[in-house]
Amino acid sequence: MVAAALERKVRKIVITHPEHDIVGLSLDLQKSLLRDCPTVVFERHYAQPDGKRGYKMNFATNLLALKELGAASTVLATDAGQVENLPWAQCWERYLAYLREHGVNETDLARMCADTPAALLNLPPARSAASIA
Repeated sequence: MVAAALERKVRKIVITHPEHDIVGLSLDLQKSLLRDCPTVVFERHYAQPDGKRGYKMNFATNLLALKELGAASTVLATDAGQVENLPWAQCWERYLAYLREHGVNETDLARMCADTPAALLNLPPARSAASIA
């Protein structure tokens, strides 16, 4: 899909749930995609559907991907909103707290939560580290 998009001159490519079983992108494949298309962005979620009408946590998987691939290729999201999940704000708070506790700095959090999403939408960056929950 990425190769076909590049052939058609698409330059903003977001891959949602790269670690999900259905998508199935290993870290090595994600690294390869970044080499071929440095503008590809991976949308990493607080949780992902596990196929049993429930959700499993992605914290450790996402942290490893951030360490391997960096914040520049990442957008953070919660995938909350379903009745079986906590409210969006609680998911967001837990996700960001985990990343902070495991060494992700405020600059990288702001980039993944505000700067990169704004750039994908052609919006100016308008954030501060304090504005990220």
